[in-house]
This record gives sequence, C-alpha cells and structure tokens, in this order.
Amino acid sequence: MEETHPSSDHMAVDNFEGSYTRGLPSTATSPEAPNVATFNNNQDSHTPYQNRTDPWDSAPNTASMFSSAQRFNISGQPHFVNIANINQLSNLGGSQGLENFQKSVSPNALHDSSAQELDRQVQQSLRKNTLKQLQDWTDNPIVTEHIIWINGSASIGKTAIALDIAWTRREKVAATFFFSRTDASRNDGNRLFPTLAWQFMISIPDIKKHIIHSINERPDMQNKGVEAQFEYLIAQPFAAMKETTSAMGLSGLVVVIDGIDECIDIRLQRRILKVIGNAIQDRRVPLRFIISSRPDAHIQETFHQFQWPVFCIDLAKSSPTEEIRKREEEIEKREEEIRKRETAVGKREEAVGEREEAVGKREEEIRKREGTKIPTGPSSFPGPPPTATAQWDVSPQQKALADKSFNGLDVHNRGYIESDVAVPFMQQSMLPEEDLARIWDLADFDHTGRLTRDGFALAVHFIRNRLSGLELPAPPPSFRNGSTANPTPCSCHNDNRPPPIVVCW
Repeated sequence: MEETHPSSDHMAVDNFEGSYTRGLPSTATSPEAPNVATFNNNQDSHTPYQNRTDPWDSAPNTASMFSSAQRFNISGQPHFVNIANINQLSNLGGSQGLENFQKSVSPNALHDSSAQELDRQVQQSLRKNTLKQLQDWTDNPIVTEHIIWINGSASIGKTAIALDIAWTRREKVAATFFFSRTDASRNDGNRLFPTLAWQFMISIPDIKKHIIHSINERPDMQNKGVEAQFEYLIAQPFAAMKETTSAMGLSGLVVVIDGIDECIDIRLQRRILKVIGNAIQDRRVPLRFIISSRPDAHIQETFHQFQWPVFCIDLAKSSPTEEIRKREEEIEKREEEIRKRETAVGKREEAVGEREEAVGKREEEIRKREGTKIPTGPSSFPGPPPTATAQWDVSPQQKALADKSFNGLDVHNRGYIESDVAVPFMQQSMLPEEDLARIWDLADFDHTGRLTRDGFALAVHFIRNRLSGLELPAPPPSFRNGSTANPTPCSCHNDNRPPPIVVCW
C-alpha cells in the first residue's frame, strides 16, 4: 500500500488532461508508484446520472486501513486505491489496453464539459415546445420510435435544445456526445462509441467490469471500426450484464448525440447512423437515441432506410417564424379561392343574362308568329295576357319561367334574394316606382325585406299584369290588417338609369 499527497492545484498521479474536473476515470500511474491510480476527491456536482461512481474507484476507507498503524502520520486529504484491485483489472490484458482506450475518449464531447457553450440562443417558444416533446418521449416507458431526429438549419438551436434535455433529464440520459467540426477531439466519429462506453461505466456501475473486460481483451480497440466498437464496448457488455445482474431500471436509457453532421467524414456519418439503426432492433441494447443534425440529404436518406420508425422534429417547421409564414400562406390561399369564386359567380351571372336574353328573343318571335301584341316592358316578364279574375293565380308555365330567372339571381342558393338583387331586376320592367313599390309589398308577403322563390314568382306575375294594363289587386285582409299596410316608397334620385326602389316598412 502506498500513500500519495495531492496538492490543492494538482493531482499526484492523474495525467489524463481534464478528467478529474469532469468525474471521468483515469488509469494513468506515476513513475514513483507503479500500478497505483489516484483520483481527485472533489465531487463533481454536475454528474449527469444518479448514483454514478468512478469506473476504477475502489478505494477503501482511510481510517480503517491504518487503524492499527504506529509512528505513522497522514496529513492532507489523500485518496488511496488498493493495488490488488488495479492489478486484477489489468491482468486480463495488461494496462496497455486501458491506456490505448483512454486515448480514444473525448472528454470535451460530454454535455457537462467546459468546452460546451451553455448560453446558446434559441427562441423561447421553440425551446419550450421541443423540450416538451422530448421530455414526454423520455418519460414514456413504451414508445414506437426509439430514435428522435432533431433537424434544422445552422444556429436554429439544435445544440441548445440537446444540452437542455441532457441536463433536465439527467436521470434518464446515460451518455452524451457533442460533435464539433472545429475541435479535433470532437469531429472524429471513431471516438463516439469509446466515449459513450466510458460514460456508461460511470452511469451504470454494473456494466463497468464487462466493458473493462472487453477493453483488456482487445488492446487495439481504438483501431477497430465503429461497428466492432459498438459490438465490443456496448452490445456485448449490456448482454453480459443482463446475464449476471438484474436489468431492472435500464429500460428507456437515453443517449444524446448532437451534430452528427459535424463529423468530418461523411461516410463515417452514414456508418454510425446504420450502427444505431441496427442497435434499436437489438434486444441486448436497452437504449434510445436523440440525434441532432442539419437536414443533409445523405442523413435523411440513411434514416429513411431504417426498418423501425424515426420520430422526426423539424425545428424549421416548429419555429414561430414558420408558423407566421404558414398562416400568411393560408390567408393568401383563401383570398385566391374567394377571387376564383367571385370570377365564377360573375361568369354565371353573365351566362344567366345571356340565357334570359335568348329566352326573350324566342318569346318575341313566337308572339310575332301568333300575332300576339308584344307588351311594352322587357322580355323578362313573358306570358299570355292575364284576365282580371286571375290576378293572384300564377300558371305552372309562368312559375317555371320565373323560377329560371330566380335561379340566376340566387347565386348562393339560399332560397331567397335580397332587395339589392331583386329591385334592379324589377326595374327592367320600366314601370313607375309607385307600382313597383306596391308589387314589392304584395310579393314580400312575409315582410322580411327579401323575396322567396314564390314571392319572386308573384312579383313577376304582377309586373306582367301591370304591363298588360291590369290594375294591381288590393292586399289580402291579412296584409291590410298587418303592420305593413299602405307602405310608402321613399323618394329616389335619377341619374340616367332606372331609379332603385327603396320600400319603407
């Protein structure tokens, strides 16, 4: 057993740069104390997973170790490691495998690394909505999609959201890797799975010995392809752990991989994604993955090849700017539809006018051949001269002709027409305003200020009678006793066109 006294600003043995500040394990040994590993005894308050321990930390209690020692003084706050335990770990393949593996780990890629920019900007509504989706997904024990792909353009907030979910769901997030194109330790995809395995040894203590065993059996792990790395460092250790320990609580563990598109080797990007796509089908691996990147074509194509569904979150479509653009497009679309309907209504009215004109010409020709006197009014009010005893009777033929005209005026198919539509039609008869006002009173028998189909037929019938020289009938008793008896038309101006009829009720 050997004693070391780390100073306040330096670790006595740890030569792995930055590992003691992040709670990461180290296997480096000092020249003066071979096979002895020491670690900073400061607890990392930002450890991303509950109950995490150092992968190689098996130090006994200091007081118990030297309880019977005499003439022996210990000062400071030393941290001791049992040499036998270290030898036991390294005897499987020697310390060379662990040292080589350590070189493949990228501490800067962890979400709680000092290399991360925690003040990244993202629209608050976009952050809130996306985090809600991610948190619901991580909290759901049964999901159909085991991969979430967050995609969006540069600087839209992918990394900020990935950091947020890593911190807010650290009881679920077992490992993270944040790629960066400008950092040599974070743009190499070959470092991904060793770094994830390194974190699993901290976040899942039961898997530690199985990963170490795999590392010691393969000292050249850093030279393996990503497919072999995943198999030896992750898949096989998880399978071995399930056989020797209870796997309860492992379901739903999340791995966050941010910026896969910033891996400098595009072919390696595809290979990594294919490994993950196969992993979610492997029952040995109880992991889910949150992956973020730009929507590059080769990444989309790779995801589309997966046999299992991928939950895609497109940040561009979820941003407030995009929502405003969508609403503007919907408004423009509705306005275009209204313009098309108005154009169609105009064409329909034009067609109705042409049909009425054609019908009038045909009626005129028939009357000429039969020698019937043509009334002085326009052809909109055809039919044989009525008799005085049939002032209220509308023949089926007259009703059919009136219905055709009504259909042309009732463009909205509401079953009635307003005065601003009916009055110009009635003015075509060239009857005096007083007669038209009386006809309106007789035809609007419901006193609604509009003409129904039957009321319109009556109006046409009375206009035809008046053009034939017959007097208008008196209102029925129900009209005379009502509140609309003796209506008085309002005065109208004349601007070289038929004056509009305005009936005062």
